[in-house]
Amino acid sequence: MLDPRIAYGIQLLLASAQRRRTVIGATRNRFKRYPETPDEEAWYVPPYWRKSGSKRGNRYHLVPVVSWGAKAVYELDKLSDFEGSSGCLFPARSRNSKKPADDGLLNDYLEVMPGINFSPQCVRYALAKYGERDLGFSKSEAKLILDHLEGTESDDVTGQFYSTNPAIARKRQMMSAWCAWLDTWAERAIKEEPRLLDQDWLCESIYRNRYGEDRLQRRIALRKKQGTPLWGVDIKQKRPARKRGGS
Repeated sequence: MLDPRIAYGIQLLLASAQRRRTVIGATRNRFKRYPETPDEEAWYVPPYWRKSGSKRGNRYHLVPVVSWGAKAVYELDKLSDFEGSSGCLFPARSRNSKKPADDGLLNDYLEVMPGINFSPQCVRYALAKYGERDLGFSKSEAKLILDHLEGTESDDVTGQFYSTNPAIARKRQMMSAWCAWLDTWAERAIKEEPRLLDQDWLCESIYRNRYGEDRLQRRIALRKKQGTPLWGVDIKQKRPARKRGGS
């Protein structure tokens, strides 16, 4: 239903439980995939995206990205692989800009999805709260993922220990359990609302939430008159929050 970059971006947000600014500011060179764990991405969050970066100098926060989150990183990397790319996974709209997109990019899309009533920050709350309740996290253990006071070096030496270091291994366990937990709730959501698998219903809901009922009806009338499908490729627009003219 969405532009691929946005769809994978939301998956990365969910799979990593990092702040929205951290996700939007991510660059492809901060992710590493080691031979010992070919289906995972090790994300080295730079100090300047860490809330406590000024206290920890040049040390990075390492976040294992697993399951469909790792696939999202792989796809985002491919989308960023072109001549003149700044390496940003979410580049600004301007062709000449080397900066990432606006911090609110993913918020804009979450706001128009049917049944969604949370912000990116709620993902972090959920990891902390339900990690203890459902996933066997010990008290405050979610800080291993959420708390950027923890730091590591960003060189290749870490690769020698990525699959064996106890602290990193625990992080990988936690994030694997987290992604599996999200999968379970996705299945429950679909069972309770089967229309989540209905492309036309989703497109209509997103369009209505973005533009309003009057504009939706104008679109329906126009497409019927033209004899064209109601939903085409133009549903995948860059920024749902920015309203444009026409139907």
